[in-house]
Amino acid sequence: MPYSPTKREKRILMNRSSEFLTVVELKQFIESSRSNILPIRVAELLRDRPFVSTNLRAEIELLAPIADELRAKLEEHQKRHHSRSRRRLTSERPSQHTTRLMASLCQISLQELTCSFNYHGFKDESVEQFHQLLQMSATVGDPKLRADVLIFTSGYQMWKGNPAEGLDQLDEAYNIGRTIQSSHIQLEVLISRCQVYMHQGDYDVGKELLSEIATFLQHNPATPKQVGMVKILQALQGKTGNAITLMLEALKMTRDYPLSKMTIFYSLAQQYYRLKKYAQSLQCIQRGIRIARQLHARNNLIFLYEYAAQIYGDIEQYDKGNRMLRKGMKLALAIGAPYPVQLITMQQGNYALKAGDYPTAIAHYNQLLENKAAKNNLRMSFFARRCIVEACVELGRYSEASEQIAEMENILNVIHSPIVLDHYFLQIGRLHHRQGNLELSIKELQQSVFFAEEAGNIAVAIKAHLELAEIHEKKGDLRQALHHMKEQSRLQREQSKQIATEQLHITQASIEVEQYRKEAHRARKQRQKAEAELEELTLSLLEKKELMQKVRSEARQLMADVEEQHLSAVSKTLRHLMNYVNEGALINKETLLHLRSADEEFYRRLRERFPDLTNGQTRLCGLIRAGLTNSDIASVLHIAPGSVKQQRYRLRKVLSLGIDTRLETFLAML
Repeated sequence: MPYSPTKREKRILMNRSSEFLTVVELKQFIESSRSNILPIRVAELLRDRPFVSTNLRAEIELLAPIADELRAKLEEHQKRHHSRSRRRLTSERPSQHTTRLMASLCQISLQELTCSFNYHGFKDESVEQFHQLLQMSATVGDPKLRADVLIFTSGYQMWKGNPAEGLDQLDEAYNIGRTIQSSHIQLEVLISRCQVYMHQGDYDVGKELLSEIATFLQHNPATPKQVGMVKILQALQGKTGNAITLMLEALKMTRDYPLSKMTIFYSLAQQYYRLKKYAQSLQCIQRGIRIARQLHARNNLIFLYEYAAQIYGDIEQYDKGNRMLRKGMKLALAIGAPYPVQLITMQQGNYALKAGDYPTAIAHYNQLLENKAAKNNLRMSFFARRCIVEACVELGRYSEASEQIAEMENILNVIHSPIVLDHYFLQIGRLHHRQGNLELSIKELQQSVFFAEEAGNIAVAIKAHLELAEIHEKKGDLRQALHHMKEQSRLQREQSKQIATEQLHITQASIEVEQYRKEAHRARKQRQKAEAELEELTLSLLEKKELMQKVRSEARQLMADVEEQHLSAVSKTLRHLMNYVNEGALINKETLLHLRSADEEFYRRLRERFPDLTNGQTRLCGLIRAGLTNSDIASVLHIAPGSVKQQRYRLRKVLSLGIDTRLETFLAML
C-alpha cells in the first residue's frame, strides 16, 4: 500500500521553506497524524526527505519510542504469521506487511543509530543493533536502503578497528549504486573510501580516489553537502593556504548542515594551528563547541575539547588545557565511548612529554597501546610509538626505544607515506646519535631530510638539519656543520615565506567569504521578494479557478435558456463569458512572466548546465521550482495533468536524474 498522506500531513510534507526535514517538522508531523500506522508513515517520510540534525537528544527521544513500537508490532505479526503458516503447512516466507514493517524499522533504526553515534559514539551494546540492521536490510529487498545501511555500518567497522570489513561493505554498496544507477550512492561510497584510506594514512590511494571523485562530479549531480565533503578531503591533501580556501568554500556549501559545519570548523582549526595562528584556531574550535552544544553532539564535543587542550599546550596555557582535558575525559567516561577516552589519554601523554615528565608520558602511551582498537589504528599507534621513542631516548632507555622502532617499521610496511617516513627516520637518527653511532645517525637523518622535503614538511627537515649540524660539529667536520646550519636557515626563511603566502591566501579567502555573505544576504532578500510574488500568483490561480467555475455555471444556465425568445440574453451572456476567459488567459501569461523575472539567476544556471533543454522544459523547471502541483501546472499551460507527468518524465531523462533523486529537491538546490 503506497504512502498517501492526509491533507494536514501534506502541508508539512510540501513545506516550501526548506527541502530538509528537521526534528521540529517531524514532531509536528507525528502530532498531526492520527493514523494507526504512524511508525510506517514516519519511516517513509524519513526516506523521502533528507534529514538534518538540529538537536540530537530530542531526535533520539522522538525516534526511540517509534522504533520500539515497530519492533513490538513486527514480533507480534511474525508470531501470527508463523502460527498461521504452521497450521496451513505453507512456506514461512515473510508476508508483504511483515516486509513493510521490517523496512520501516530498518529506516528508523538507521536514523536513530546515526543520531546516537553523534550523541555518544558507538558503544559495545550497539553490536546487536548493527547485526539486526544488516540482516533486515538484506531481507526487505530495498537496494537503496541496503546501500545506506552498508555505508553507515562501514563506519562502525572502522571504529572497531576492522578497516578490511568496512571496505568490503563499501564495495557492496558501490555495486548496488551501479546496479540501480544511483549517482548519489556511488559518490557517498567514493567519499567514504577516501576517508578510510586517509584516516589510515594511505595518502597515495586517497589522492587516486580524489581524482576519481573529481571525474565523477563532472558527469553527475551532487548535493551541496557532498561537494563540501569533497572540498574538505581535497583540503587535507593540499597545502595549508589552499586548504583553508577550500574549507571556507565547503563552509558555504554546508550552511544548512550543522554537523558538517562543526566538522569544517574543526578542520579549519587544524589548518590555522599548522600556521601557528593559535588565536584563529581557538576561535574556530570555540565556534565548533558552540554548535556541538546546540546539537547535544557530546561525542564530537570530546574531540573539540581535546584539540583545544592541544592548542593551549602549545601556547603554554596548561591550566586551560588541563581544564579542557578534564571536561573531555568526564564526558567520554559518562557516555562510555572508548575512542574518545583513547584520544584524551594520548593528549595527556603529550602534556607530560612537553613538561619533561617522561616516565608519566611513557605510561600514558603504553596505556593507549594496550587498547586493541587504538593499536589497530595505525596512525595513532605510530604517533604513540614515536613519542615513546623520544621519551626513551631522553631517559637513556635505548633498548626499549629500539623495540618501538621495530614496531614502527612493521607499521611502515602497511603505510607508505612520506609524512610518516620523515618522522620515522628522524627518531632513528636521534637514537643512533644518543648511542654514539654517528655514521648511522647521519645516514638516517639524511633519509629524514629527503622524505620531509618530499612531503613538504619543513619543520621536520629543520630539526634533521639541526641534528646533522650538531653531529658534524662533534666529528670536527666544521664545513659540513656550517652547510647544514645554512640549510637550516634557508628552510626557516622558506618556511616564513610560505607562511606569509598562506596568510595572503587566508586574507583573500576571508575577503571572498565577506563578499559571499553580502551576496547571500542580497540573494536572500531577492528570494523573499520572489516568494511573496509567487504567493500572489498562486492566489491568482485560485481566483482563476473560481472564474472558470463561474464560466461553467453560466454556460449551463445558457444551455437551459437557449430558446427563440431569449436571444438577447444569450448574446449578453456570451460577452460576459468572453471577458472571463480573456481574464483567465491574462493570469496565465502574467504567471509565466513573473516566474521568469523572479528568479533570473536560476534560469541562467539552468541554461549553462543543461544547454539541451527546450524552452518548454525550462518553463516547466521554473513552475516545479515555484512549488506548483501537477494540476496547477496543467491549468497554467492549458494541458491535461497526464501530459504534465509525461513532460516531467522526459525532463528527468534530460537532467540525468537517478531514481532516488527528487526533481523538486534537485531544482531547489541548483
